[in-house]
Amino acid sequence: MPPHAPLPPHEIGMTPKEATALRTFAVRKGVDVYVRDGGPTRLAHVGASGTRPKPAGLYNKTDKTGGHLGLVVTGPGNALDDHSGRAFDDPGSVVRDKHGNSVHGDIDLQRMDRGGQKLPAIKYIQDLNAHLRTFSETARPRGPEETYTALRVRTSDKVQHGAHDEWEERNSMTYNGGRNAGPLPGVTKFSGNPRQRDEHYSTTAEYRQELRRKGAESTYSATAYAKGAQRDTAVQNPHGNPVTISKAPMFPKIGR
Repeated sequence: MPPHAPLPPHEIGMTPKEATALRTFAVRKGVDVYVRDGGPTRLAHVGASGTRPKPAGLYNKTDKTGGHLGLVVTGPGNALDDHSGRAFDDPGSVVRDKHGNSVHGDIDLQRMDRGGQKLPAIKYIQDLNAHLRTFSETARPRGPEETYTALRVRTSDKVQHGAHDEWEERNSMTYNGGRNAGPLPGVTKFSGNPRQRDEHYSTTAEYRQELRRKGAESTYSATAYAKGAQRDTAVQNPHGNPVTISKAPMFPKIGR
């Protein structure tokens, strides 16, 4: 494979329909969509009844090795960590919402970019989720569909929060001990230019080079890049949510 060739969708935790939908959205809108690798265990739950994508503010991880692969769980030394305000509970270690739905991985964005300028979530998230609903598997949680947060995401939406590059704490070395600072490999770029191929960046260094090419290297501070350099090893086993986010990104409220 040539350098940065995109990986097969199942290796980065996407269905073929999701990858195609992200690619067509990028071309139709003329934006570059950068998506963080997800866990392949997520795939068994995409489009299944009685489960929903993981919302912002729910910080427990998905099970990657135990008896509930791909679902958000608790366990010994891993209590429920819910700041979403959506009334989650953890009967029997599997985290569930108030309607009994289990929770699987959402689609995490690294960046939305047009001409080297990152786009704020309020500019794209509703259109992107509508596109994913139309052209990929649709989540089917029990209970009424709810719309919540300033971004007006829905219970079933696959993209539940803004991109990492627009997160206000992306350069902080004090927030959660700096664990979240810097870019998060690996990342797939779905190009908004139909004449350019999609690319995959396996390391923070490769992603920094991409930002430099676009004139956007200042997205991260030198200190944050140095912290991110600790992740500069090839992603051999792509996985979702490689770091802990202990609060939701803050974005301006949407007016009526």
